[in-house]
Amino acid sequence: MHVDEKRLPLLFREYLSQNLSEENRRTFLHLAALPQHEQALKDLIDEEIARLELDASFPGRSLTAEEADLIFERIISHHHPAPVAELRQKRRWFVWAAAAAVILVVSGLGYFRQTPVIPASRPIVITDVAPAVPGAVLTLGDGSRVLLDSQHNGNILTQGNANIIKENGRVIYSAGSNSAAAVVYNTLTTPRGFQYNLTLPDGTKVWLNAASSITYPTSFTGSKRIVSVTGEPYFEVMPDHSHPFIVQYGSKSVEVTGTHFNVNAYDEEEDSRVTLLEGSVKVYNGTTGHVLTPGQQAVLSKTGNGVRVLSDVDTAQVMAWKNGHFDFREADLKTIMRQLMRWYDVEVVYQGQIPARYFTADISRNKNLSGVLQVLALNKIHFRIENKQIIVTP
Repeated sequence: MHVDEKRLPLLFREYLSQNLSEENRRTFLHLAALPQHEQALKDLIDEEIARLELDASFPGRSLTAEEADLIFERIISHHHPAPVAELRQKRRWFVWAAAAAVILVVSGLGYFRQTPVIPASRPIVITDVAPAVPGAVLTLGDGSRVLLDSQHNGNILTQGNANIIKENGRVIYSAGSNSAAAVVYNTLTTPRGFQYNLTLPDGTKVWLNAASSITYPTSFTGSKRIVSVTGEPYFEVMPDHSHPFIVQYGSKSVEVTGTHFNVNAYDEEEDSRVTLLEGSVKVYNGTTGHVLTPGQQAVLSKTGNGVRVLSDVDTAQVMAWKNGHFDFREADLKTIMRQLMRWYDVEVVYQGQIPARYFTADISRNKNLSGVLQVLALNKIHFRIENKQIIVTP
């Protein structure tokens, strides 16, 4: 799957929520108009319609040809007037009429509000899913959002006293000339199926795994450098002994001056874990703190203030995600499925009595989902992919 096609789900969701900038809206409409993206767009529309149909207050019916043509004309002329003739010539009105129906209902624009419309479509079965690609949403100080994968390389905007530069899958904060500018907070978020890298204003480097986020100031001006995270980030902190670097998540925190460490703080995991690769960190769970040395991992309870320290941890396994691998070591099936859900943006359905199985495998994260499941199936568990669901059977 081409990178542009992987961008469509993110652009589509933002378009429905009316959070796209004008430039990103044009990007979305351009990508959606390309013939090679027609099937991907139909799939997204089908998923949104299926979600709407679960709402009992949404009375569905099929579009008539007249309604479809009318909605098509209104959406295209309002959002993207230039290619109307070209699109009409290609007779792709079905896709845009369907998209228009979804957009009008979700965003409440009012057209056909009294009798919402749902396009008739044949069932589409998705039988494979591409791996995650670089992509993230940058939420600015005023709450507006920027889709970074839609931006060109170079200086994309200014926040506080920081120039924000995009550079090949990474966003970099560089000090500007206005030292008196107010400090504002930005948040970088990677949805499921996406990953991204960040260089903070102090030079600290951050890698975000899928389904993760980090909130940070556009410049560090106080005695401490404080950020907050969700999901799984890896940090290479710029040394500064007079200004400790603190990572917060919930009631837990990690305090360092300059070091390399990984935080796994996904809500769906039983515990959170902080793994130290270089330097020294102090990990807090509430008021309980422990100092780690390289090769140690702190396991922090989510139900209390407990901190358990493991020594001689295989840091290569912990960092496999950053280095492009799934590294499973006697991992149970549900732990593996949670990783696949985040990386491929899929759901998992278990059918029947699934026997207990433990898996050991090193698999490239660049494989399509089917390739990963083929390896796991060697352990006598059966998998199939249907409409972005992994169906697991004995």
